Amino acid sequence: MRRDALPAALAAVALALSFGLAAGGKAKNTETIPVDEIKPGMKGHGMTVFSGHDPERFDVEVISVIHAFLPNQDLILARCSHPVLDHAGVLAGMSGSPVYFDGKMAGAVAYAWRFAKDPIAGITPIASMTKYFDLPLMPPGLGTGSSKIMGPSPHAAAPATPPGKAFWDRFDLQGSQMVPLATPVSGSGPLSGGFLKALSSVLDSHFMVATPSSPAKAGTKGKAKKDKKTKKIKKFRPGDAIAVRLVGGDLDMAGTGTVTAVKGSRALGFGHPMFNWGEVRFPAARAEIHHCLASSSFSFKMSESGAGLGSIVQDRQAGIMADMDVEPDTVDLDIRLRDTTRGLTQDWHMDIAHHNQATANLVRSALTSAVDHFALEVVDTVADGTYRIEVAGHEPLIFDHKIFLSSGTLSLAYSQRLSEALYAIMGSSFEKVRLEKVVVDLDLEYGHDVAVIAGAYANMDEVEEGDSIKVWVILKPHRGAEMTLGFKLKVPQGTAGKDLRIDFKPGGRVPPDFAPPEDLDDVLANLALGYPDDKVVAVVQVPGAGVTVKGQMIGKLPLSALSTFQPKAAYLGEAPLAILERHFITTPYLLEGNVSIYIRVKSK
Repeated sequence: MRRDALPAALAAVALALSFGLAAGGKAKNTETIPVDEIKPGMKGHGMTVFSGHDPERFDVEVISVIHAFLPNQDLILARCSHPVLDHAGVLAGMSGSPVYFDGKMAGAVAYAWRFAKDPIAGITPIASMTKYFDLPLMPPGLGTGSSKIMGPSPHAAAPATPPGKAFWDRFDLQGSQMVPLATPVSGSGPLSGGFLKALSSVLDSHFMVATPSSPAKAGTKGKAKKDKKTKKIKKFRPGDAIAVRLVGGDLDMAGTGTVTAVKGSRALGFGHPMFNWGEVRFPAARAEIHHCLASSSFSFKMSESGAGLGSIVQDRQAGIMADMDVEPDTVDLDIRLRDTTRGLTQDWHMDIAHHNQATANLVRSALTSAVDHFALEVVDTVADGTYRIEVAGHEPLIFDHKIFLSSGTLSLAYSQRLSEALYAIMGSSFEKVRLEKVVVDLDLEYGHDVAVIAGAYANMDEVEEGDSIKVWVILKPHRGAEMTLGFKLKVPQGTAGKDLRIDFKPGGRVPPDFAPPEDLDDVLANLALGYPDDKVVAVVQVPGAGVTVKGQMIGKLPLSALSTFQPKAAYLGEAPLAILERHFITTPYLLEGNVSIYIRVKSK
C-alpha cells in the first residue's frame, strides 16, 4: 500500500467501526456490527416514529442473511415486532429505521414483501450506507442532474430514459419478490386527481404512494411552513422521520422516510434510493407522523413535513443522505388565477425542487392542483395563460397559450406547453441551466366563442403541378351558424404522381418550424415560437425530402442542395411526410378538432 493511501484507509476502517449517532436520541459513539457477524436468532431493536416526532423502539429478530441481494450489497432478513407492526406489518415510511444488536448498529429497514401477513423486513447493512458520509460533493456547475435529457426538438414533451431506472427495473411491485418499501408522498394541499395524473410517471416508476393530505391555504408567499414543535431541533436524530420536500409553500408535497445515522452535519436515511439520481439538492425537512394506516397491500405512515433542515445531497442505491449545512436548490413558482366570469382572483406561491428529471413534472402538477382547487366549473372552459420562465444569465422566455377545454379544468392541456418548455430548457446540453423562476398568469373564462374544425374540401380532387385551386375549411361553433372559410393554393412543383395531404389544425397544436439550436439562447428563441388557437393552420405535405433552415422551410431540392444544408437542417432526406408550406386562416373563434384531405397530383 502506498504511504499516502494509509491515512485514508485507516479513516475508512474507523468510520466502519463507529461514528457519532444515537440509538435513542442521545448523542454518543455507536459501534457498527458487520454482516458476517449477523447470525440467525440474534435479537435486537430498531427505532422509528409511529406517532408525532419522537422515535420508539421495536423488537427485531434475525432470520437470515441474503448474500449479493444487490450488486455489492447483502441484505439482513429479520422479523420485527411492535403493537403497530404486529397489526399493520412493515410500514412504508419506515425506510431507514436504524436496527441495533447489542448496542451496535447493523443497518436500516428498507425492504419488505407486498401483501405479507407477517412483519418481515429486509435490512440494508450499515456498511453499504456509511460510505456516503465521506463522499465529496461535485464542484459547482457539475452533477445534480445536469445531463442532457432531450433531443433537438424544443416541443418534445417526454424525457429520455432517466438515470437510475435500472435499479427500479430489478423489482416487480405487483409480484411476489421482496421490494423496496414504498415512499409515502403527502403534504398540505389538494393532491387532486389532476395532480396525481401529472405525477403518475414519477410516483409509479419509483415505488411512491400518494397518501392523504391536509387542505391547501393559498397566500403564504412561497415560504415553507415552520413546525412549532420541531423548529427548535437543529439537527436530525437517528429514528427521526425525514421528509424530502419536492414542493413547498402554498402547496406542500414531500416523501417520508426515516433517519438511520448522523455524522456531523450529515444524516443517512431510507436504506434504498428515493429516485436513484445520484447527487441532488432537494430540500430536507423533519416530518411529523399523524397515523400508521394498516393495509392488506402496503401499510404506510401518514405524515406532514415540518421545519427545513438543509438538503438531500445523495440519492443512491443504499440510501439517501442529507447535509444540514447545504442550501437546497429550488425554483420559485408564482401562479395568479382569475375567474374572469365571476371576477375572482387567487395567488399561489411555491418553491419547486430543481432537477432536470423532476422540475417540469412538479411545476405542472402544482399548477394543476392550484387550478383544480380554484376553479368552480369543470366543463367548457377557456384557459388563457401567459407564461414567464426566468433562466439565470438569459433573457426571460415569455409566451402565451390559449386553449379550450371541453372537459374543463380537469384537463392537463393548459399546462402541457409549459411542461414541454421546461423539459427542453433543463435538458439543454449547451450549458448548466439554473432555472430561477416560473410565473403563470392564467385566466379561466366560461362561455367563450369556440368552434370545432368539422370538415374541409377542395374544388378539385385531381390536379396538375402549378394549378391554382380553392380549399375550404368548415367550422361548427358551439353557438351560432356553421362557417366556411377558404384560401387559394398553388400546387407546388415536384409533386407530380403524389398525394397532396392537407391537415387542418388549431394553431396551438401545430409545431412551428425551427432549426436545431446552437446555444441555449436558440433553445429559448425556438420555444417562443408558436401559433394562436384562433387560427386554422393548413399544413400542405407530400411524401419526400425537405429541409428547414433557421426556422424557414425550403421546398423540393435536389440531393446535392440538400446535403449542403445538412449541418443546419431540422430534418434531412426521405421523411414520411415533407411539409411544403403552411396557410393561416384567422377566425373569430377559439378552435378545437382537426381534419385532413387528400388531393391527387397527376403524373407528367
